[in-house]
Amino acid sequence: MKKSILVILLLQISSICFCQTADKSFVDFWKVFRNAALKNDYKSLDSFTKFPLIVKGTLDSDPIKKFNRDKFQFVFKNYLKQDNANMSGTDLDDIQSKKVISNSDFKDAVKNEIRISDMVFEKVKGSWKLILLYINTEFQEENKIK
Repeated sequence: MKKSILVILLLQISSICFCQTADKSFVDFWKVFRNAALKNDYKSLDSFTKFPLIVKGTLDSDPIKKFNRDKFQFVFKNYLKQDNANMSGTDLDDIQSKKVISNSDFKDAVKNEIRISDMVFEKVKGSWKLILLYINTEFQEENKIK
């Protein structure tokens, strides 16, 4: 009986540890994505994005918006300027401060998807892509993100 409980406990612990391991391909991708964002390299950022890019607001009931390449630079520039809800500063400040991806960033990740700050990335055909931005609904209205 004790052996069975011990085996079950070890399996649960190992599955938790497995889920919290950083994906090396995302760690490498983040370095390049972050650098492009900090340099305002929209050509590179465009190539790291799956279109249409989804934008969600503050509430689940807010309308979901989708943007094609032609609006990407406008939307992403505004995203970088918005206040970050998780820290003092903007989303650009958050990207600047997020130099390294660690195992803890993967604690809530699902297979082939991870959220960093107000951005969601997905592994698409072996490559990581930005698929979703969370932009405060009021900020969207003030900056005519539609």
